[in-house]
Amino acid sequence: VLERTSDSPEIHLNFRQQTVSLTAGKIELKSARAIGLSSHELSFNANLLSQNLTERQTHISAGDTTHAGSMALYAQRHMGFYSKVTTFAAQSLLKLDGGQIHMG
Repeated sequence: VLERTSDSPEIHLNFRQQTVSLTAGKIELKSARAIGLSSHELSFNANLLSQNLTERQTHISAGDTTHAGSMALYAQRHMGFYSKVTTFAAQSLLKLDGGQIHMG
């Protein structure tokens, strides 16, 4: 049973150091404003991770690594890569294809 006084706008659940497990056929989280997740480590294990967003911003202060069998990036208008040093490497074929290619 969860209870709160009528003058409190928040409900706090404190399980201290206990493990909390939630199992269900389907779980939905909805918020009118925001959902925040904060953890030292956050892991996802799924067959499919799908995102439908208006805008996405990712800020990573250290390294970012992706391992994939195949990868495709599509941009409807513009795609830019900006860094001090950029490396593209391929074992057999590196292909650049465009109406115009400007180098230098």
